[in-house]
Amino acid sequence: MDVHPEEEYQSAARDGQRSEDTALASAVRAVRSRLQLTQKQLAGRLSIQQNSVSRIENGSSSVSVAVLMRLLRLSHGSGEQEPILSELERRGIAPSELSVCADRRPQEHNA
Repeated sequence: MDVHPEEEYQSAARDGQRSEDTALASAVRAVRSRLQLTQKQLAGRLSIQQNSVSRIENGSSSVSVAVLMRLLRLSHGSGEQEPILSELERRGIAPSELSVCADRRPQEHNA
C-alpha cells in the first residue's frame, strides 16, 4: 500500500513531537528527582494539580507557557533545561528573549 507524502510528513511530525514530549517528560522527572519532591510537592511549586504533573511526566499532557517558565526556573543544567527551552521555542519564545543569570535560571525580560 502506498503512503501519500502528506501522510508520511504528518507521521514524521507526530514522531518528532512524541520525542519532544518524551524529552520534556524526562526533564520534568529529572527536576522533581533532583529536588527530591513528590508529584504533589512539584505541583504546588508549579501552581498546578498533582494529576497534571503525572500527565506531563507521562508525556500525555501539553504544558502551558507559564508552567514551562516555572519549570525552567526550577531546572538546572542543560539536560533539564534544553527540553524546556525547546518547547518554549516551539511555542514562539526564543531563548534570546529570556534573560538568564549566571546560574542559568531565567528571569522575565523587561524591555
